[in-house]
Amino acid sequence: MQPTKQHRETASDLDRKFRRDQHVAVLVSESDENTHARWYARVLTALTITAAGEEIIWAQMQFRDEGTGEVFFTVLTAQAVILGHATGVKGDSPKVDDVRAIGRKALALVEVKASTAIDENSSSAHAWPGDVQIYTEYLVPEKQGKQVVLFVAYEKQSNQETEHPLLRLLAELQKDLNS
Repeated sequence: MQPTKQHRETASDLDRKFRRDQHVAVLVSESDENTHARWYARVLTALTITAAGEEIIWAQMQFRDEGTGEVFFTVLTAQAVILGHATGVKGDSPKVDDVRAIGRKALALVEVKASTAIDENSSSAHAWPGDVQIYTEYLVPEKQGKQVVLFVAYEKQSNQETEHPLLRLLAELQKDLNS
């Protein structure tokens, strides 16, 4: 089976969103920069298939351990939160774990921390909302009441002419809490 046009578009959208950070772009590319690293291509495939053609509302790739290369992927679609994980990506034997999806209706908690005050008179107002961290918890019944924790971080947006992507993410999470 060959990837469909929709698969390619989803994979391209995910890749573009993951590569917002220049450090990520270097890590996920092979030496010719036009080819994905094998471990990254496998994660991208699994995330694309799991997204099932839904619009990608938010996608982020985070390093939790720069030394060993532990990477977490978070994707929010209209119906699901999709999580991916890989370890050893800076070494010779990277390991890609299974990708899993959690229904968005399982959201139980959202905590937000922001670094910039909403002060129209200060220079920091131009970088509003600044560095933002979002901590969410999803209740997953098949895990016998255990909670799956999702952590999202976002940095200052340089282009103040467009809506901050984080504001859309927060609006979506708010809808989930109210459903």
